[in-house]
Amino acid sequence: MTGSATVGGYTATATPGGQTCSTVPAADGTVPTTCVLTGLTPGTTYSIVVTVDLTSPRGKCQNGCPTTVGATATYWDPVRPASVKATAGTTTGSGVVVTWTAPATPSDIDHYLVTASSGTTTVGSGCTVATGDPLTCPFTSDLVTGTSYTFTVQALPSFTQSGIDPGLSSASIKLAAP
Repeated sequence: MTGSATVGGYTATATPGGQTCSTVPAADGTVPTTCVLTGLTPGTTYSIVVTVDLTSPRGKCQNGCPTTVGATATYWDPVRPASVKATAGTTTGSGVVVTWTAPATPSDIDHYLVTASSGTTTVGSGCTVATGDPLTCPFTSDLVTGTSYTFTVQALPSFTQSGIDPGLSSASIKLAAP
């Protein structure tokens, strides 16, 4: 660009598929650096190219305007486990057994993480259940008689993806321990 250049926005493009999202300057002149690509297929690895749109008072580009930056990512759509149930044992100290069913569309689930909490306090260490294992998790320690608990089951992929909101991939139920 000749003259002083400013960022006029960003465009992210996913390949394969060609899905795009863009940002534009806000009224105060700041340009958001986040946009949401929609229409992606779970389990598909995408190459994401971000184009920086530069503008100039003189409107002339030089040295490769616009600028692109590339990345590769695998998209995973968080899914909820279904029919989460927590069943209290019938004797003191027998704990609680949490069961659930796999989502109708498993979407590359690698494992499930089951946790217990009372209010804002996590109780015990929870358990991890691999896909293909029986979908059950016993909680036999750290539960106090007469306390209400929330048991949460999260379906997770084998890879880390920033921005996955555990609230989107969990289901909870409250139960008083025996």
